[in-house]
Formats: sequence, structure tokens, C-alpha cells
Amino acid sequence: MISKDDYVTSKAGIILRYNGSFNLDKLYKKAKDWFNKFNYFFSEKQYKEKTKAEGNEIEIDFVGERKINDYTKFIIEVKFFITEVRKLSKDSYIGNFKANIVARIDLDYDNKFQFNPFKKFLFFVYTNLIIKNKIEGVYEDKLYSEVLNFEDVVKEHLGLI
Repeated sequence: MISKDDYVTSKAGIILRYNGSFNLDKLYKKAKDWFNKFNYFFSEKQYKEKTKAEGNEIEIDFVGERKINDYTKFIIEVKFFITEVRKLSKDSYIGNFKANIVARIDLDYDNKFQFNPFKKFLFFVYTNLIIKNKIEGVYEDKLYSEVLNFEDVVKEHLGLI
């Protein structure tokens, strides 16, 4: 059964871990450029930096959203969480880097079918009987492919591939 939020990754997402040096500004720009290239609306939800004795802690959350049609929207949520961060040079940092990438399809993103039991029933019928094959055979595959492509961009920047 397909629900309103159809996750193509697990709810925990794809997790990448890296310990070493990296250019955070360049990685952020590459991520933002990737979202623009694939026609996602990019928004930064959070940027937090804490000073700690063992090194700073940086948390960056951003989201990419792309409307597919009046009913379907792709959403990719990314969280960079970096601990024990030390600056090596102007653009280079070293630390423990973790990226969490979650992708889902938001069905009925305007919530037109969520107000009363009859409309919820129509949502269920439309989603699970009428367009189920398109969701599973086209949309999920497309979004998952894009997420893997984004993951490769992050991995390439960190030197993991």
C-alpha cells in the first residue's frame, strides 16, 4: 500500500561516513549546483556551528523539492553533520563527516484529498489502484536513480570513489 509520503530510501536514509580533510564550501556548492541541474527548488533549512574543545561541530540541513505534476512532488532531504572540525587552511577542513540523504515522493502535496474520509478514500483508490504502477515503475525508479547520482557527487568530492 502506498501512503502520502512514499519513501524511496529508508526513513533513516542513505548514510555516508568519512573521516579526513574536505572543502566544505566546495561540497556545499556542488550539492546546490546538483539540485539546480536537476530542477529542484533548493532551500537551506538550518546551519548550526558549535564551538567545542575537541573541535567545532557543524550541522547543515537542506531540502530539494521538484514538482512532477499537480499531484506528485519529489523531495530530497540532506543533512551534513560534521564533528571534531578543525580548519586546515582557508578552504580546507578536517573532521568526522556524516551525510544523511532521505528521498521521498509526496503524493497529493497540496493536501486536496486529506480533509474528509471520502476524499481520503478517493486518495487511496487513485494512488493504490489507478496510478500505482506509474508510482512504482516510473517515479520511484527515477527518484532513486537521482538520489544515487547525488550520493556519487558527495562521495566523489570526499574521495570515496
